Amino acid sequence: MSPLTKTDVVQKLAQLDSPAQLVLTGLDLSGADLSGLDLSGADLSRANLTKARLRRTLLNGAKLAQANLSGAELTRARLKGADLQEADLQACNLTEALLDEANLGEANLQRVVLSGASLIRANLTLALIMFASLDEVNLSQAVMQRANLSRTDLNRANLSEADLSQAIMVSSHLSRATFRKTNLFAADLSEAIVEGTDFNGANLQEANLYNVNLGMANFRGTIVEKKVKSR
Repeated sequence: MSPLTKTDVVQKLAQLDSPAQLVLTGLDLSGADLSGLDLSGADLSRANLTKARLRRTLLNGAKLAQANLSGAELTRARLKGADLQEADLQACNLTEALLDEANLGEANLQRVVLSGASLIRANLTLALIMFASLDEVNLSQAVMQRANLSRTDLNRANLSEADLSQAIMVSSHLSRATFRKTNLFAADLSEAIVEGTDFNGANLQEANLYNVNLGMANFRGTIVEKKVKSR
């Protein structure tokens, strides 16, 4: 069976009162160009959206749990409150996308591009975000417990008041990032680059700071106990 096209989706939408009534669960939409469509609240859980084009697509509140979005193009897409639990977003382009309050728990975000994106109060618990580009991303108040952000670019990112307890950020680039009042309890920041990084008021109790040059960052008001060897 051939993958659905934009024409197929538009025809289905024309028969509905609201895009929230659209159900495409488990269907093949690989390579489809759905840019600019309003799919807010649609059910795309377990759908195959590999290499699909969704530029500026409205997906607010959409159901995308366990969907395959690897290699998809979602520049400036709107996914506020969307459910992306366990979704595959490997090598996905989400530049300047809006994902505030989205659920990305246990999602695979390896090599994803989230430059300039907004994920305020998003859930990324246990998410894999390795080798990714998150420069200038807004992750304030996000929940990222036990997420793996190793070797990821978080330069100039805003992680104020986020929960990164037990998160892994080995060899990540954190220059000029903001971690004000962030929970980094037992987080692993070994080998991280923290030039000009702001940890003002952060909780770094039991954090692993091995081989981190602390003199390059602002640790004013920071809680640091049982600190592992640092430079």
